[in-house]
Amino acid sequence: MIHKNNLDMATKVQLTVLLIIPFIQCCNHNKSSNIPARYYHKDASYRLNIECTADTLRFPLGEDIFNTIESFNIFSQNDKRYISFYEGTSETINIYHFDSGRLTKQIHIKSTIPEKKFSKTSVFTKTMDSIFIVNNNNIYIIDTSCNIKHSFTLQELDAHAMILFENSLLPAFQGSKIITGRHARSLGAYLGTLQMWKMIYSFDLKTGKMEEFYSLPDTYLNNLFGYNFLDYSFCYNDKKRFVLSFPADTNIYETDLKKYHVAFYGQSRYQTSPIPPVPKKELLTNMEVRLKSYLVRDSYGEIYFDPIKKRYLRVAKSGLTESEYSEKIRSKKQRLIILDEYLTIIGESAIDQNVSLSSIVITMNGEIYARVNRQDEYAVNFVRLEYSEESVRNTTHLTKKY
Repeated sequence: MIHKNNLDMATKVQLTVLLIIPFIQCCNHNKSSNIPARYYHKDASYRLNIECTADTLRFPLGEDIFNTIESFNIFSQNDKRYISFYEGTSETINIYHFDSGRLTKQIHIKSTIPEKKFSKTSVFTKTMDSIFIVNNNNIYIIDTSCNIKHSFTLQELDAHAMILFENSLLPAFQGSKIITGRHARSLGAYLGTLQMWKMIYSFDLKTGKMEEFYSLPDTYLNNLFGYNFLDYSFCYNDKKRFVLSFPADTNIYETDLKKYHVAFYGQSRYQTSPIPPVPKKELLTNMEVRLKSYLVRDSYGEIYFDPIKKRYLRVAKSGLTESEYSEKIRSKKQRLIILDEYLTIIGESAIDQNVSLSSIVITMNGEIYARVNRQDEYAVNFVRLEYSEESVRNTTHLTKKY
């Protein structure tokens, strides 16, 4: 069944939903005028599972490096695979050879970029010669020799418009443009601001031109859900389109940010009722009340694209019952929804809560890893996930039970 709170309008207008917005200049903050998009509902088949294997990866941390990983990504260069971690406490970029687990490069950001204050810092490593650093309202492009190749100041951005690099919001490159996501959590209690806000940001590295585009879905434009429900996610597929997932919306959206925009049915089979809005008075009270409003509701999380199998993985979480919350349980049960290349659901699997589904990396070979053992102060650990139909397992450099 399609949830009523997401699709009432779509049902009345031939299952048409709204969302896409033409490119507009960054300084233009007019209320959105959304263009209708097609909606597709395809029946789920649930023929695949995904599960943790015994295969793990371990990347040892140096003596002065902590495990506060703010952003990370995998990349390849000269036929070798690398993984880059930005560690926030030490403010270092640590680049490892992916297949051996050996640290190959460490960069101390404080001694590299000319800023004294570090705030909302995130890093994306495209290659050894193109490392993107966002700090405050500035973008720096450096290399592994700590040379600053380019720097830009994003003067138009305000406190709730900071761009960021995360493994669940990896930037896309189109010509000379870098396209990435933006922070939104500070907007959670104000409907008027949410209606004007654009969540995706484009910056032309040649001309310096900045653009912002793409509004929140109508579920968010008409209801308040709060700070935690604004942690949206997108991935970039092989069709050069963005696929977006929102915590309070059962739909998944695919768009090229120009003319193509389609909403797909992406609801968990364990969600049995609509996700209710959060009363504004709860959003304006203390942190504990705001957190509870999130924990007792179903929600959706990150979405990832598997470039080899041409599948998508969407995180789904079940809200706690009142009794569970009273018993001091603070972690939701989590699952991965599996979708095929046409964004049709083909499976859904429960995943142990010790596995961090917000920290999944999919390699260029289609291997899927998720972070585990976050309490380990001496290493960053991953476990490999595998579709149930696959029987051949290739081990990595360190194999053990997590």
